[in-house]
Amino acid sequence: MSLPPYSNPANSNLNAPQPGLYPLRPLQIGEIFGAAARVAWRHILVLAPIGLLIGVVSSAVEFAVMKANGSLEEFASGRLSTIDPQAGPAEIQAQISYLFSHLLPAVGAAGLVSLIAAPVLAAVATPFAALGATTAEAPNSAGLARLRGRLGPLTGVAVLCGLAVAVGSVLLVVPGIIAWLMLLPAGPVVAMEKSSVVDSMRRAAALSTGVKGRLFGIMCLAGLITGAIGFGAAAILGQLVSNSDPVVHLYLTQAIAVVVGALTLAWTASVTAMIYIDIRMRREGLAQALLASSQPSSFS
Repeated sequence: MSLPPYSNPANSNLNAPQPGLYPLRPLQIGEIFGAAARVAWRHILVLAPIGLLIGVVSSAVEFAVMKANGSLEEFASGRLSTIDPQAGPAEIQAQISYLFSHLLPAVGAAGLVSLIAAPVLAAVATPFAALGATTAEAPNSAGLARLRGRLGPLTGVAVLCGLAVAVGSVLLVVPGIIAWLMLLPAGPVVAMEKSSVVDSMRRAAALSTGVKGRLFGIMCLAGLITGAIGFGAAAILGQLVSNSDPVVHLYLTQAIAVVVGALTLAWTASVTAMIYIDIRMRREGLAQALLASSQPSSFS
């Protein structure tokens, strides 16, 4: 893998002006994560409910598919993934086949919901991140105003991006990863550049060209962080819920995971938004444009 042709932020102007939540210069990975946390926290009342809705729908789809194929109770009790140590090769093969045929459709359907929803939440977070470049006190209404009239294109982009990644993942995984990285900026593009569905996807592909290695590293690290937070919170809070019915217990623990996931999704979406801004600051002089917009005009 070749490293992306990005300049080292350490060599950039470390004394760059910072009228808002982050400095107006190319950002280091830690600065992207920190800025995303500040953006997510300041606009949590918008981002978290959307993340909560995504988690609820995704979990509902997963459980509905397992309920339909008769595997919900087996999954909840652990029988679906338990193999008898005394079983022979034929029995083990049959158990694995049963596991894949019943669990994969449920996981795949829930994953597709998440893949489609991710660009939507990133699109909502991006105007907040852009406003955060010049002020730390931007109201929610200012960011949401940027999305006015963009629901149609955003829905189209989200569905196409989700399907592209899903289909690519079925085709030996690697094409799905490439599609995911190529289209990662698509949601922010729709929100900020007001382009059509096709133009937004082309623009996203252009922005990600040459930097997919860096995007992969950033998003994998973000995934590890959110995964650790989610696992730790679920393990701790899961001790507070107990029910003799395994299905009810599964519902309760999943509800905890969805609530925690709403917060981590808000941060992950803000990371995507900050990646979009960082790319444009490096390549297109966005930092100078943002700085100019933050300074009072002599004609105002």
